[in-house]
Amino acid sequence: MQSSVKSVLIPQVGLITYHEEAPMSLEQTTLRSEGKPPWQDREVSYAVKLVMTTGVVLLVLVVILPLALTVLSALSLTLKATRETLVPALLMAFIPLAILGLCIFGFVKLWPYLSAPTRFDPKLGGVAPSTLGENFYVKFERQWLARSFRGDGVVKFRGEQLYLDGKLDPSIAFQIGVIVVVTVIPLVLFGCGLGLIPALVVAYWMGRKEMTRLIPYQGTLNLSVKGRGVSFSCPGESPNRFKFRVASPDGERLYRELQHHLPQAVAEWAPQLRLILSGPAVSRRCPTCRNPLPEGAVTCPTCGQSLCSKCGAAMNDDGMTCPVCQTEFTLSCSRCGAAVAAGDTTCPHCGEIFDSKPAEAKCCPACRNPVPEGADTCTACGQSLCPECGAAVGDDAATCPVCQTQFTLSCPVCGAVIAASDTTCPHCGETFD
Repeated sequence: MQSSVKSVLIPQVGLITYHEEAPMSLEQTTLRSEGKPPWQDREVSYAVKLVMTTGVVLLVLVVILPLALTVLSALSLTLKATRETLVPALLMAFIPLAILGLCIFGFVKLWPYLSAPTRFDPKLGGVAPSTLGENFYVKFERQWLARSFRGDGVVKFRGEQLYLDGKLDPSIAFQIGVIVVVTVIPLVLFGCGLGLIPALVVAYWMGRKEMTRLIPYQGTLNLSVKGRGVSFSCPGESPNRFKFRVASPDGERLYRELQHHLPQAVAEWAPQLRLILSGPAVSRRCPTCRNPLPEGAVTCPTCGQSLCSKCGAAMNDDGMTCPVCQTEFTLSCSRCGAAVAAGDTTCPHCGEIFDSKPAEAKCCPACRNPVPEGADTCTACGQSLCPECGAAVGDDAATCPVCQTQFTLSCPVCGAVIAASDTTCPHCGETFD
């Protein structure tokens, strides 16, 4: 990373010159490996997981438990068996034991699918993998018994911080309090109360609350990436442990964001995936018009919004401090480089005049060819134009349909004012075609 000095023209002010380390340029990454990319991990649909879970429960209840009891019975008979009944008793014990072994083997084979994450689709719409700075629709997961976000949520990689928005699980103290109120006290006073499981459900839904956290990247601890899942902890108040998972279409975009903001999280994949940098990526979007921005842009080429060169936040044209990342900017003369104030129109040292940006040429709304400022006719296609706003107007229009400017017609020979319905000039007799 090299230090750089950049200048940005501000209308009627001068050049903003900021001295800072050049932001990390993210190039479009093509991840290739001999196998699948790391974000293409195993996942199953909700229906498949429900069927498999039901099958395993039935397998345990209907097959494994009776077979276990049969094995125990057969072993007890074997211990009491005589020489003549020993072989049938052993055979009686071996067959259920073999069936039990097959059931356990089937359970072991099904376990990767039961423990695999459930597939879900992003509810925020599809975003190109090369587009960074957009929201992720995620599923938050609890880390063991730690209080944390759970369920649907939103994650966004910002300039210097990770934005998390989700629902916080209720605390254990709150759940115990609800159980005491709806179960224990009614049971003591009236002899009946809400069951333990319904009480836990009530406590869970009553105690959940919306919460937003902004976590600096340098404050993330114990960062771990597995497939499309990310887990980490951070210092500070609870919740300080987070785990989330993105949808399959957002997997590659997640790794690009991690490579850009938290490269240490995906460093272990680099040798295996052969990270190949090729071509620029669309790193962010304008916060005003949401159109893509080139890397390092300080002004939106679409709407002209001034942007912070460090985090991309919207700024006023004469702003000296970014309202988001608090980066401070300095103004300097484009000619002598001396420091100038934001309100200066001329350099107090060399007298340089700070001109505003030249106005862009208007285009004909009919043929899209450029027309001079104030022109009332397109020289390319002959379309009549409003000299004030450049809108297309009829040849005999008396009012612009856009800006409502009133027009007056004049004779091209003598210049006298005429009416729109006149076919000849009432003053000089000129005939109008």
